[in-house]
Amino acid sequence: MDSSPDLAAIQKSYERPIEQRVQEAVDGLLSEGRKPSFYQVAHRAKVARSTLYRNAALRACVSEARARRSDELMAIAKPPGYTGDLWQIECLQADLSALQREYDRLEGQLELQWAMAERSATIYGVCLCEAAA
Repeated sequence: MDSSPDLAAIQKSYERPIEQRVQEAVDGLLSEGRKPSFYQVAHRAKVARSTLYRNAALRACVSEARARRSDELMAIAKPPGYTGDLWQIECLQADLSALQREYDRLEGQLELQWAMAERSATIYGVCLCEAAA
């Protein structure tokens, strides 16, 4: 039982232009109902993510698909009776709350790092003084 990939199929996939492979990857992810990420598209198209970021046309292809999928999800998720502005405000408030929690978490980590740095400087100073005595 040979579990190695079909080399002819892999070689054939590289013969298609990058633009075509990227578009097929984006279309495949959208058809599965998924929001395409640069990682997923690069993996499916067998290109480096940096290629997607550096090439303006490829970056635009992925970004437009991501925006289109986000708009579709927003339209589906919007409860009846909500106006567009009210729905956007609530989404932005939820995003702001999540960012505030992340900020608080990171601020706590930073304070801990500062305290550890000050403590190690104090310990180093005490060790120097004891060595001199």
